[in-house]
Amino acid sequence: MCVSADSREAVNQLVDGAVAAGGSEWVTAGSQQANTEMGEFSHSRAFRDLDNHVWEVMWMDVEAAAQQWAPEEKGAQA
Repeated sequence: MCVSADSREAVNQLVDGAVAAGGSEWVTAGSQQANTEMGEFSHSRAFRDLDNHVWEVMWMDVEAAAQQWAPEEKGAQA
């Protein structure tokens, strides 16, 4: 299950709270690589709850991502 948070700090607060309540942080090599590749406009972390379900919490600055990934304009449009 993946849920969206309002900010990078909110992601950290939610996961840190889940771990403090008895859950465990869930990290894979792929999740670390994805965070690195997404740059400064995205952040995610995941945890296992007490029933062993994995929850991912993510935040993305959609406007910054759109600017980063937008194709460059090539000349004047007709």
